[in-house]
Amino acid sequence: MSARPDMAATSRLAAAAGAALMVAICSGCGGDHTTTSDDASTATSLADGYRQAKWQTGVSVSFGGDCTMTYTSTGAPSHGQAAYYLVPVGLFGGGDVVATTPHGGLELGVSQLPVSTTNQTYTFNICPSAASTTTATSGGAIGWVVSGAAMFNAYEGDMTTVATSDNVSYSFVDTKGVTQTASFLDTCGGHQAPNNQYHYHGWSSCLSEEAGDTDTGPSHLVGVALDGYPIYGDRDINGNQVAVSALDECNGITSPTPEFPSGVYHYVLPQGSLTAQAAPRCYHGTVPTQLAIQMALSTGICSTPRQKLLAQAGRQPSAPPATAPRTKALAMAASPT
Repeated sequence: MSARPDMAATSRLAAAAGAALMVAICSGCGGDHTTTSDDASTATSLADGYRQAKWQTGVSVSFGGDCTMTYTSTGAPSHGQAAYYLVPVGLFGGGDVVATTPHGGLELGVSQLPVSTTNQTYTFNICPSAASTTTATSGGAIGWVVSGAAMFNAYEGDMTTVATSDNVSYSFVDTKGVTQTASFLDTCGGHQAPNNQYHYHGWSSCLSEEAGDTDTGPSHLVGVALDGYPIYGDRDINGNQVAVSALDECNGITSPTPEFPSGVYHYVLPQGSLTAQAAPRCYHGTVPTQLAIQMALSTGICSTPRQKLLAQAGRQPSAPPATAPRTKALAMAASPT
């Protein structure tokens, strides 16, 4: 195995590239967009592997040649949602405060959340290649999975608190006299964003089951990240657990999988992780700016106050120029330094 890169230096570069991508999103939301992507001509198509994935009812996947995959879903998970959730009071409504998350300190109330019914369509470059510099994942969807829902990174909206470590539950008796339990994360490890977008922050037993995993077998393909690389659980081709220490700074590894027996670079979701490594921390490849903007719009990031958005990207807000330098921002995202 080759020498591992300096993790601190790599993280700083990834964060800087992530900030550039977020600035591009800020500049691009609501305007005309330019798409940037890897040159797929020298990359290997992953279409055959994606065709083997167990895309669930409600998910439509089509291929426009070897290097393009179009994914359509309402965003509602095929395994269903809980009847009640604990949600931040004031963000979803939520009523009275009944619980507080143990680490993030979010004040939560009980709410019944609507299920998304609006189709969302995204197109991925599935001939990805490694970027010269990794780009940190940011708030919102970082990929889409076989259940029809989104994958987020490990963090809550403050981009510092790991969601899987911050779960809490509350039991109560409903109006029919039935005892109910509401949780911040449901039994499938998911919950909804303010725009009703159901998502996971890491490995999910429900997602693993729908992908075709067993207790002793290998992990199967569960989704696609925005840069086109596949997402898996944490079992190798022989059914052994992949050590977190074997993963790179983005939670990735190159190894054989059921869909790619000759080996492929893929992201790993470590089962039971309560750390930032619960989900991909950066992109190994390049995320087309158009797709990043589309994700931001669908998640509601573009309606977030500018100061909070830049804070999530790791930058201090400054006064905007009279004319937004959209072209420069897009160039920064396309060629991170």
